[in-house]
Amino acid sequence: MKRNKGGAPKVTLVDKANAIRAQAIWTRVFAEVASEYPNVETDHAYIDAACMWMVKNPEWFDVAVVDNIAEGRSPRKHLPFLRIDGSFTAVGEDGRIAIDPRSYRRYDSFAGAVDALDAEGAALLYGDLRPLFQEAYRDLGYPDRSFDETLARAIHRLLGVPVLEGDVLLRKGERVYYFEDPALEGLSPAEKHLLRMGPAHTTLIQGTLRRLEAALGLDAPGP
Repeated sequence: MKRNKGGAPKVTLVDKANAIRAQAIWTRVFAEVASEYPNVETDHAYIDAACMWMVKNPEWFDVAVVDNIAEGRSPRKHLPFLRIDGSFTAVGEDGRIAIDPRSYRRYDSFAGAVDALDAEGAALLYGDLRPLFQEAYRDLGYPDRSFDETLARAIHRLLGVPVLEGDVLLRKGERVYYFEDPALEGLSPAEKHLLRMGPAHTTLIQGTLRRLEAALGLDAPGP
């Protein structure tokens, strides 16, 4: 859970590890990933404390990331603590340019952390916090929308991203690269973020999303 505190990046792990011993594995994963982001402040809270925080200080939290993904927008500005080191690179010549597979390695830690998520535990936690997420979503400016439906749309959007094996061809613009395939170039910014992580990472992340979707029992989004 991201907490907003004066613009400084901070991530809080919320769990029931005091009652559900299996969640201890997520505590270990959280600590391992946190060690790779020394500029990010981290802390831990049990669900009882987190609920109190959300009631007393809802401004500390946001649900904008899920809303951005559901709408296809990039959530980058809400996730400064997940900034990936290194640069995107391409390889090739004579008019055939493709994503350099070495670029995918930048996402090893992130994809590994997502893959380690306990979907059942996360679903239980979300069930306890659902009313507070809905309240935060209302305060974001959507009083008549269901956060459950928005979450389902966000998951569905990312599950629709193709897993591309082999060369992913590009064309070079003045400052950036574009996908040569119009269908890929036509994807939303949120979908392109996942696509650029590479096929192995896309598969891992989508696997977690499918488990989470099933554990949450979310209805398929409408057309």
